[in-house]
Amino acid sequence: MHFCSLFLSLFSLLSLSSAQLTSLSNTLNSTLNSTITSAYSGISSVSDTGNTITTYLPPVPTLPPIMQSPNITERIENQYIVLLKPNSTLEAQNGLIQQLQSLQGFNLLHTYESAVNGFAFNVSSSVINNALSVLQNSPFVSLIEQDSLRNVFINTQQNSIWSLDRVDQRSPRLDGLYHYNTTANNVNVYVIDTGIRRTHIQFQNRAKVGTDAVTSGGDASDCHVSLH
Repeated sequence: MHFCSLFLSLFSLLSLSSAQLTSLSNTLNSTLNSTITSAYSGISSVSDTGNTITTYLPPVPTLPPIMQSPNITERIENQYIVLLKPNSTLEAQNGLIQQLQSLQGFNLLHTYESAVNGFAFNVSSSVINNALSVLQNSPFVSLIEQDSLRNVFINTQQNSIWSLDRVDQRSPRLDGLYHYNTTANNVNVYVIDTGIRRTHIQFQNRAKVGTDAVTSGGDASDCHVSLH
């Protein structure tokens, strides 16, 4: 069966004219080249034999994305955090910052040089698109993210210490957790100490002077204030 088919195919080819054979050859070459070109998406041309790849199209660069974190409290307008690629040098980072400093209202907020390479900045709204364009077209930038605020509310402390675990439940069997449903903003805490710095940021202007037993008429600060 295969021998008969092969014989008939050869006979059919021998019966074709020169012009018909040329047309058939061109059709086969065109089909072969199209098949190879579609199989190799980066090939711009193929040799006549269809076996040798002659040139490649350059890869299309992938622009770094501009991210926005989900579940945030508030996005900070015109303020961004830029993460550079791991192999980027400090010189590359400084060069990119200098390029952005030519834009109106550019303000460098912070640079990251330890765990990651990058920086944070804000800029005038009139040139924010220019700044983002510079960053997206830089070969050193990996990620651009709009800065934001996020509030975290926690009402259960895991692996709490015994004293906290004891006061939040009546059951004698402790569960290792401290549950609370209030921030106790209506509770006054009295502290006996050698002195505190009431202006410390962690007090959020809530610390008040009680009694100063060291200095008559004092404000509860003493020589140890720098240690608190």
